[in-house]
Amino acid sequence: MTLKTLDENGNHWTYILAMPEAVISGALREMESIIEGRSLQIRTARLIKLSAAVMQGVYESEKFIIRNQGGPDFAFPWTMHDAMYSIAPACLIIATSDSDNACQVMLECKGHVRPELASRDSIRHMGENPAFNFAHCPDDTTAAVRELNQILGTEQSIKLLTCAQASKSELFGVDQIVDSQPVFSGREAVSFPFVANRIQLRIIHLLATLAHHESETLKELAITRGELIEQQRKLRSLHTTKERFVCAQNFKRKNIEFLIETALRAGATSIRSALIEISMLYSVQEKHNISAITALANQGLYISQLERLIIESQSYAMNNNSDLIKIGYK
Repeated sequence: MTLKTLDENGNHWTYILAMPEAVISGALREMESIIEGRSLQIRTARLIKLSAAVMQGVYESEKFIIRNQGGPDFAFPWTMHDAMYSIAPACLIIATSDSDNACQVMLECKGHVRPELASRDSIRHMGENPAFNFAHCPDDTTAAVRELNQILGTEQSIKLLTCAQASKSELFGVDQIVDSQPVFSGREAVSFPFVANRIQLRIIHLLATLAHHESETLKELAITRGELIEQQRKLRSLHTTKERFVCAQNFKRKNIEFLIETALRAGATSIRSALIEISMLYSVQEKHNISAITALANQGLYISQLERLIIESQSYAMNNNSDLIKIGYK
């Protein structure tokens, strides 16, 4: 299997990788504005986990070197990058252009590696430290193909580019990523209903990628996405863990059952199993299994270390407890 380009000429597409620093700092929507201001159209995006080993292959270098005008170049240790990669995801964005030089347009859009020297209309001006490289994009289409193979693997790269060829949808854009990305502070970061909500939104993106050619399924997924966004708003208005949990229980049945059915139709058994486990974590019972959720995290669905901890703790918290049943938990 080989990675196909988006069109016969091959030069009308590119990608940009918003590094964890960009995701943590909440820069994705401003990145979107800058990219689309350069007549590039964002076709799809995905949260991914990076590693130093993968990025060494992308950069074709054992060192991450910053050119230092007027002084010696300096290199940052990859252990520092791995530490950042362990904290937050990166966001991979596929974009197209009507011109035949999409990669060059994105390079100009990216800007200088040092945020202090980047122009205000470039992406990297939003960065804080050149060590974390805020954003990366390929020099040309040949490099784009090689790098995507290394970042995602050939099979996942083909799926993502095939999805990018489909009609533009809210299910594939930056809004979907922002609404579903892990939260890094506040109550939402440690509340199981919020964590489960955002993981379901990421699962919707995976299912939409699998069903990108099925217009009716995409419409239904978009409706479910809207309901999960409404659930987020409702959860934010509540003040106690009990209120949030009961609210999530009321929301979860319809949404998760639909997603389970969609995963079954798509033949996505691992997604279906993970959704069933998420559903069961809302129930007071003797034993909870979270192996499918963990397995899905190892198969391309981004789940942060903190989210994994929240899920694991929930599996213990919902063990048989008569007091929880008395106050309305099911």
